[in-house]
Order: sequence, then structure tokens, then C-alpha cells
Amino acid sequence: MGAATQPGDRITVSGPGRGYTIDTGATAFLLAGDESAIPAICQLLEHLPEVPISVHISVTHSDAVVDLHRDVNVEWHIASGSRNPQDSVLEAIRALDVDPGMRVW
Repeated sequence: MGAATQPGDRITVSGPGRGYTIDTGATAFLLAGDESAIPAICQLLEHLPEVPISVHISVTHSDAVVDLHRDVNVEWHIASGSRNPQDSVLEAIRALDVDPGMRVW
């Protein structure tokens, strides 16, 4: 493990991963992740076609809820008490009707 950075140190920042090809023939999209996936989800939303899009994001606190800048169905799964928000995301996904034309990320 390297030394901690200090103010003024030079760093390198890498953008989101490459290689994901969006299926423009998809009939719908389901995007799911935890709060660390929010930047990637926002980037995907900029490029997805105008089809139904459902987004499920688990967060540890309501302060992590942000505007995704696109009018899509977003369900925020916020941790509360002993309830794990990831469990809530999985339950919501299991309850969905996933048709063969839907793409899942």
C-alpha cells in the first residue's frame, strides 16, 4: 500500500470502465447498485434510449439520495435499523417482471 496523499500531491484519476455496449434494441433497462454505483448509473442514464428504465439504489443514509438528472423510475433503498438496504434491493428486483427484452446492469 502506498503512502497517503498530501495536499499538492499529483494524482491520477481514471474515468468509468469501458467496454459496456448499450443494447439499443432493448425494450427496458434495470439498473441496480449501491451508492458507489451512483456515478456509473448517472453516466448510463445519459446514454440509454427512451425506453422504460427502473433504477434501484441502496444507500446507508438518506443524505446520499441525489438527483439522477433523468426522469426514470428510481427506488432508493435506505438503511434503517437492522434492515440491510441491499436485501431490500434484491427483494425489489426479485418482484419485477423481467421480460426477455430487458437488459440488467
